[in-house]
Formats: sequence, structure tokens, C-alpha cells
Amino acid sequence: MRRSALTLAGLALLALALGAAAVAGAVAGAVPPFLMAFGSKGTAPGTFHGPDNVAVDARGQVYVADRENDRVQKFDRTGRVLAVLGGSGKGPGQFHAPRGVTVDALGDIYVADSANNRIQEFDSAGRLLSRRGRNGGDGAAGTGPGEFNDPRGITTDLRGDLYVADHGNNRIQKLDPSGRVLAVWGRNGGDGSAGTGPGEFHNPRGVALDTAGDVFVADKANNRIQRLDPAGHFALKWGRNGGDGSAGVGSGELRSPYSVAVGPDGEVYVADTGNNRLQTFTPTGAFLSRLGHNGGDGSPGSGPGEFRGDYGLAFDCRGDLFVSDEDNERIQVFGTAGPPAACPPTLSVGRLPARASRGALAASASCDRPCALDFRLSARIHGRRRFIERHRQLGFGVFGARVRLRLPGLARALARSGRHGRLRVRLTASATGFGGTRTVVRERRVAR
Repeated sequence: MRRSALTLAGLALLALALGAAAVAGAVAGAVPPFLMAFGSKGTAPGTFHGPDNVAVDARGQVYVADRENDRVQKFDRTGRVLAVLGGSGKGPGQFHAPRGVTVDALGDIYVADSANNRIQEFDSAGRLLSRRGRNGGDGAAGTGPGEFNDPRGITTDLRGDLYVADHGNNRIQKLDPSGRVLAVWGRNGGDGSAGTGPGEFHNPRGVALDTAGDVFVADKANNRIQRLDPAGHFALKWGRNGGDGSAGVGSGELRSPYSVAVGPDGEVYVADTGNNRLQTFTPTGAFLSRLGHNGGDGSPGSGPGEFRGDYGLAFDCRGDLFVSDEDNERIQVFGTAGPPAACPPTLSVGRLPARASRGALAASASCDRPCALDFRLSARIHGRRRFIERHRQLGFGVFGARVRLRLPGLARALARSGRHGRLRVRLTASATGFGGTRTVVRERRVAR
């Protein structure tokens, strides 16, 4: 009897330990805590009818493809409406069932104008810049490079290249900032036919990138996620039975995934739309966690952290997650309270040389995205602060600059200081981009 009691106690302790381990394991890759939600069904600004994909720009502003209202709405972090783009039609700047939206490093807005079979580009103030598609984006579908058939998910990289989930053509297209086609990926080189093999797609719905340039695709009708390397070569796939195309409701299985996003730690978030839940995975496809009604069992719900057709996913630079909850006509936000998260350029500054040549020093700096670089070299010479400034504007594809800064009076001051004399100089380098400004200061004693 005593032995049985001990055995039962041991089993209970073991169960508690396993439960604790399961909870600890669930923390990895878990969706951030629910923060807030905004929106309701309607046509007035701030309401939705079929909110589809969502994007967040480098200033923390939120964009929603409000599909059935034929518009894109722009919000601040709290859900306050800032602007409304579009209106029903085929004309320039008008939309018919827009499903995708993204914002590049310059603040330009790209919209997958799905039923018009085109991509429209706007500047940050909402002015139309370009239309891309068959016949210049007149609304006709096409299968040629740079033509679209019901484009849906879209994203951009830091070089300004645009990636489009060309849903009806069963392929991914990559275009440069001018609209020139760089690559087409899919069955038979992306000829428009659907497939179930590695690197083939059937109605791809979402596309996302990680920091290494790997491409993740929500392969909707194949009920799986596929990962391609930066050159578009197949890397891996996952879903039910390793991503064989069948749908499932178990952990790590998918039913019509609509969107995919890469979190700040590299974990992959999937809008498992047909199962009314979010799932998270490692970059290699290992299941981490799920969120939804009844722990993400596949049933719909309307409470915080529950979904009725989660469509779009987007992270801001703080790591907060925005989810378009389509049939609940709202956006849910997961993360922490605070001001909008800004994404200034990452700034790298080279080391100053130890010697000045004729009173001049070379300085170099680079950004990870388009930016304005400002250099200021200063020193105290004969009791007076002297400085010189230079400005360089860097666009897509040119992220670094090298300048020669000739500081007035530096050569003479060094000459008077003698053979071993040195003078302390200060370089202040600033990089300003759409998301803000970052500054780095370098100081060094220099000689002739």
C-alpha cells in the first residue's frame, strides 16, 4: 500500500515536471501577449469590410488592405485613421479588391490591386507613382514576366526589390525598384501551372523574407510553407506529412495558410487561416506554438487572441505583431504598450586614419538601407573650435560613401606641434532614413 502511494506520488511529480517542461517549451516561439484590437464592420474610415493583408512602415504606421471597401487605410499604432487611399475602379490610384500591401525603406507604398491584376505604387503622402502589370496595369491578367493574375501577398527587401505572390499564376515574381523583372519562381520556370513538387506552388498567398534574404511562401492550396534561398532555389517545405499538400489540424499541420512573417528572432509565424489560428515555427519548420480559440484547435472565436479567418501578419521593429482578423473585421495587436516603434537606418562608421594628409582625413560610413549621410569633422585649433561638413544622399543599391574632409587650420596646427605632436579630432556621422536618424561619434588623435 505504501509502495503504491509512493508510486502514485512519483507519477504525480513526474506529470508536474512534464507539464512544466511543456509550458517552458511553449514559451519559445510563443506569440507576444495580446495588447489591443481596433476596427469593426463598416464603410466609414476606421471600419473594415474584409481586412486582408497588413503592413507596418519604419515609422510604426499601420496599413490595411481593406478589400471589400476597395481601399487601403493607414493608421497610427493606436488605431487612429491617418489616411485612406483608393476607391472603387480601374483608374490610376483606384482599386478592385486590394489584398496585399507593403512599404519599402523610402516609405513608398505598394498595393496588390488583386482583381485589377496589377501592383500600384504610391509615395508616403499617397500620390500615385507607378502601375505595374499587363499593358501598363490596365487591369488585364497575363502570364508573361511582370504580368499578374490576381496578385496577393507582397513584400520588399532593403534593396527595394519587390516580391509578389502571383496567386493565379502559381508563382513568385521578383522585380527591382524600376519594375524590371529579376526572377520568376514556380513550376516550369513559373509558366502559370500549379504543382505540388518542391519549389512548385498552387495559389501562393503570402511571401516574407528573413535577414539572410531567404524567401518564405505561404503555399495556400498546397497547405504548406516553402522556403527558398535568395536565388530562388528550393530549400525546404513543411506542413502535414512534411508538406505533401494535404491539410490537417494537428500542431504543425496547416489548412489554407494565407500569410507568413518572420519575427525579430528569426522564428516563422504563419496565419493558418483555414484553422483560425496562428502557428509559429523555427526557420527549419519545427513546430513551436499555436494560438487561437481553445488553444488553436481549429475552431473560430472572437475573443482576444482568437480568430475567425486570420489573413495578414506584420511585425514592427519593436517586435510587436499586427494580425488582420478578417471575419471579425478587426486588427489585433500583440506586444507591449508604448510609443510607435521607429526603424532608423543601421549605421556603420569606419575608423579614422592616424595621420592627416595636408590637413585632410578620409571618412567612410554605410547604411543598411537608403539614407542621407552627414559627416562633420571638428577639432579645437588654437583655442577655437573648427569644423567641416559633407552630405551624401544614398539610394537603393548604394548604401556606403567615402569622403575626404579637409579641416581648415589642421595642417598648420599639426606642423607647429612638432614631429611627434598630435591633435584630437572628432567625427560625427549621422544617417537619416524614413524611419529616423542614427548618429555615431568617433574621436582620435591624429598626426601629420
